[in-house]
Amino acid sequence: MKKLFSFKNFFIIFLNLFFCFYIIELAARFYISKSHDGIIWLKSPTPNYQANDKLGWFSIPNLKYEKVDSCFGSGVVSYNSDGFRGEAFTKRSDYDIVVVILGDSTVQSYQIPDGQHMADLLQEKLKAKYRNPFVVGMGVGGYGTAQQYLLLKKYYKKYRPDYIFHLWDKNDLENNSFEWEKHVGSGHNLQIPRPYLNERTKNFEVKKPMPLYLGSHFTFFKIVKKLNKVINNLFIQTGELPEVRKRARTTTKELISMIKTFASESIFTGLFFSYAKSSVYDIYSELEIPTIELPNMDDKRCLPKDYHINPKGHDAVADKIYSRISSLHN
Repeated sequence: MKKLFSFKNFFIIFLNLFFCFYIIELAARFYISKSHDGIIWLKSPTPNYQANDKLGWFSIPNLKYEKVDSCFGSGVVSYNSDGFRGEAFTKRSDYDIVVVILGDSTVQSYQIPDGQHMADLLQEKLKAKYRNPFVVGMGVGGYGTAQQYLLLKKYYKKYRPDYIFHLWDKNDLENNSFEWEKHVGSGHNLQIPRPYLNERTKNFEVKKPMPLYLGSHFTFFKIVKKLNKVINNLFIQTGELPEVRKRARTTTKELISMIKTFASESIFTGLFFSYAKSSVYDIYSELEIPTIELPNMDDKRCLPKDYHINPKGHDAVADKIYSRISSLHN
């Protein structure tokens, strides 16, 4: 009788499965890259991140590339030497006003070319009132409030901003909770280990919400994301989610309070889209933080391809911030 199992047969089957898997994965990356940027990124669906021990991941400093897109705009996308959207920063004394827009993927906006990003547009508007204004988009895709706090803390002394506008997105609630990210599948944080606030010790701990972590390169593989969600669902009780949400809100309030306290020398303002009001407005109100509510911008997004705002949306955000600064300046 012929022996069916052998190391040779197993190795051949493994190679075939791996080859099929890799072809499917490359096809998925091709689709995502072309649909978002018009550029094919074979290493990952996006070139904008690198792993970071303290922050989880970070934008690549001095990254620069060209893109073509009928909705998000065509042109050069670049990051300054700190990994932020905006011009190169020289020294604080060169500027008569510095504005930081703090946030996640909406602030990073790797889809938006230079000159059409909210930081660039706001800087141009401010030239009507200031001799040499500087605006920086201090945002990284997938960041929660903990990472935003740590990012601001790292660069605050360098930029010493007069104004900080915290652009909130409602998925930040889940991004701030290690428990909640397990429930939702960690879809917004690249599935890379990230820092979470320990409410008991008030320290930040880098943890991985996904059990299957094979390194930052493999987190983009769709099959790895699917396996992680399946594994987590084996141990999650959906009835616990309401309590998890409550704890996430408590943690988020603590984190926003930490930003306000740390950046007390700056004028701090909360900024949110109308659809996200229910998730954060009460927190800002309890902390006595002034807010700006951005109107519905569905006509300024690239739906259904992508929910992020396009250059028209960025201009609308820049207008709102400019109006607030102008009212305070007068």
